[in-house]
Amino acid sequence: FHLRFLPRRIVLWHDGQPFDVRDVVGVTSIGQTTKRKQQIGFFGVGFKSVYEVTDRPQIHSDVWRFEIADVSIPKALSARPADAPEGGTVLVLPLRDPADPLRSPAVLYAKACDLDAIVLLPLRSLEAIELERVDERGNVTRHAVHELPPDARGISRIRQEPEGRVRGFAVHDAEHVYTGGLRAPGRADRTRVMVGIRVDDDGVPRALEEDTPTLYSYLPTRERSGLRFFVQGHFDLPVDRERITQDSPWNEWILSKVPEGLASLAARLTATEDLALRRRVAEGLLCVLPLPGELGSPLMRRMLPGLRQAFATLPVVPCEDGTLQPPGMTLLADDELAALYEGEPVRTAQGVRHLVRRDLQPRARELAKALGAVEHGVGDLIDALEAKARVVASAA
Repeated sequence: FHLRFLPRRIVLWHDGQPFDVRDVVGVTSIGQTTKRKQQIGFFGVGFKSVYEVTDRPQIHSDVWRFEIADVSIPKALSARPADAPEGGTVLVLPLRDPADPLRSPAVLYAKACDLDAIVLLPLRSLEAIELERVDERGNVTRHAVHELPPDARGISRIRQEPEGRVRGFAVHDAEHVYTGGLRAPGRADRTRVMVGIRVDDDGVPRALEEDTPTLYSYLPTRERSGLRFFVQGHFDLPVDRERITQDSPWNEWILSKVPEGLASLAARLTATEDLALRRRVAEGLLCVLPLPGELGSPLMRRMLPGLRQAFATLPVVPCEDGTLQPPGMTLLADDELAALYEGEPVRTAQGVRHLVRRDLQPRARELAKALGAVEHGVGDLIDALEAKARVVASAA
């Protein structure tokens, strides 16, 4: 996907699926769509946004060569632009007013550069986005993002040029079929739900950078979800695509699939024989999974019960005895009380339990509690000592 910002026009080229007759009807129609229900887009709103900068967009794709006049009238063009790459689809946008301070080539190029590189993951058919600006003097500025092949651990990486910055992501991607009843005509009834966690070079989870989009419906929304990872799904959106529809049962269903995606990623990332690395991964997970108070809406908070259930049997809580344990097998005690146990497991009425590591970050300890770790106080210590005394007495 290549975009050139020239002094008087923008030229877009891609080597994906060429135009067919349905696409021609779609971009020249008003108030109707020719897209299949699983495809992105609705009623041609996305393409119509080109009229913010141009009056007569030009399209060259396969056998089709035409410009669109007055929003809906196709007019044949004689030749493909001489400076366009061979093959693929070319969209030319002659700029209505190149000097417009809000829509100049320089401003539009800067906005395109601001698009977060994560978008390559939800847009599965894209491997690269390349941007090029050519000013009036012929000076060229370039910016590009490339998705690299996944490594042996299944971690995808995105490289940003010219800076050379590389970010890694552990991604779980699965298709789900809606079981909540019939959807409106033209609306998707199945979707792939992608959950992506940023990881460092060792595969240790890290929170997304502040202000990074977290909810994608192929393209990023501006929903303030409170998540520290990203989710892609074919969400119901208002026309402006700025947020997800809050009262949509479909959206609630999509988000209900997030916990199982997170649990799958947790199992994959902790599947290493390096115990020290497993502990680091587990601690990283506890710094990325969501806390109730961080989530931005009731819709987002409805995924929390599923999160606790999905992690019930996963050993992701680092403990004082050096082990990793499922949340329900762990206890939270203050430093002084935990020190009395000297790292040993605790016998309780429910069985043997393990003390959560004291040096975990407060947020990680709070997350362990949200997942099922139980508070352990002085009264519980007395009960444990009495239970141990009874065991010793019976043995004697």
